[in-house]
Amino acid sequence: MIVCSSTILNTPKGLCLAATDVQRRIKLVDRFGSPIIATLTPVGQRACITLETQRGYRLTVANESTLFAVRQGQSFYIPVSELDNDCFLGLPRSLSFTPDYDQQEFDEGWVIGAIVGDGGHNPNNAGGTYLRFWGEDDGPNVMRAANVLRSFGVSRTFNAESFYEATGPYTLKTAKLEAFVDQYIKPRSKVSRDALINAQLSFLSGYLQGFFDTDGSAQGSTQKGRSVRLSQSDQKKLIEAQVMLMRFGIASNLYFRRAAGTKQMPDGKGGLRPYDHKSQWELVIAKDNIEHFETRIGFSKPTKNNRLSELTGSLSRKPYADKMMSKFQSVTPVHVEDAVRLTVPQGVCVIANGLII
Repeated sequence: MIVCSSTILNTPKGLCLAATDVQRRIKLVDRFGSPIIATLTPVGQRACITLETQRGYRLTVANESTLFAVRQGQSFYIPVSELDNDCFLGLPRSLSFTPDYDQQEFDEGWVIGAIVGDGGHNPNNAGGTYLRFWGEDDGPNVMRAANVLRSFGVSRTFNAESFYEATGPYTLKTAKLEAFVDQYIKPRSKVSRDALINAQLSFLSGYLQGFFDTDGSAQGSTQKGRSVRLSQSDQKKLIEAQVMLMRFGIASNLYFRRAAGTKQMPDGKGGLRPYDHKSQWELVIAKDNIEHFETRIGFSKPTKNNRLSELTGSLSRKPYADKMMSKFQSVTPVHVEDAVRLTVPQGVCVIANGLII
């Protein structure tokens, strides 16, 4: 199969980008989580199409590629040109999940996720690179971030008295934090660098926890349905998070919630005025995926963690099981992409962008 170079593949230790300048052998995991040896070969630019599924998963492949699909309960390989709305693409349930994390890597990943969600990365700017914390609920996380910074050689990072006396947000900012963060995200836009996508499981799980701590929530009830949600105006960040979650066997749905525009809001003077707002997207984790999220990622903020525990602990029966399928929805027109030939043993399926291929 030929995939675009930005395709994210599942490895025994985490994730990796398919991009390569030379032919190389790589260890991936198959649909059951077992390690296999694959080969990546650069093939230059190719005419590609992007497949999108109803749950938001997407994959860019060359026109001539074939995919593993399911239709009416039967699984088979099918040319991408023959996919129709009766076809489903598979999602892997559990992929070599390893609970034995490196705590330092986990905490470093958490710092990056928290900055992506509610911090800033503005090198050579007065704003700098910073972590922002709000109220006593964030006390343990301020200490966590301070300990990470101390591991970089920063001697003084956190004054507990000043934090608990703060009436507004509390900010951590140092030059060494800026250098560390710049390895993983780009300035201002906070777009992921390759090092973040290629990170190992302990770092990825910490990143997801930091992201959900800042921009996520646990919502609902046993009567109206339970979910864990992650909201963002940047669709690409949620698409990446969806793929990362799938590395831990956690399936999700991506929804478009609101178009960019203006809205009447209080102006602070007793009246209303129009304010611009960005488009809004939401990643939703539901059914038994919530339990997998709780045990494999979770929240570190006490209020959010307690809310999640209430939702998972109030069930009188097991939650509905996700069918781990995503229905084919659409194809974007042909476009040219840098591409890579992915060669695996015959009859073996691997995971690309969270989908079984």
